Amino acid sequence: MTHKARVVSVRSRAKLFLMGCALVVAALSIPAAARADATGYPCNVQFYPGATSVGNFGYVTFQLYSSTNCSGSFQGMFYLATTGSTIGFVFYNADQIQTQMRNLISAWQTNRQVTALNISSGQNGNVNVANFLYFFRS
Repeated sequence: MTHKARVVSVRSRAKLFLMGCALVVAALSIPAAARADATGYPCNVQFYPGATSVGNFGYVTFQLYSSTNCSGSFQGMFYLATTGSTIGFVFYNADQIQTQMRNLISAWQTNRQVTALNISSGQNGNVNVANFLYFFRS
């Protein structure tokens, strides 16, 4: 290998190394997307229609408690976002948000636990967006 070829090879490796470092730094600077998971019994399920910063097709809010009938320890208030939202990373379309709302109401009425998965924090940490829901069987 000539000297010129070695220099090009070293430069290529250096570029790859720097690109890898940049990716690591970028990944570390992203706010924690999967802040936590929360499990509890749903309560106070609400649908808010219309386009907002939480989506073009409205959004759903709900609370989780450690016991049935909105009792026990408060686990948190959560949002489900729709397409066009500026928070969260899973966005439901108009039909899906209605289905999720019905599922949450059913779980509330039948005392089934729900886990809010991959909770991301939006609006400067003031909003908990549940990006996925897991519904326990009764």
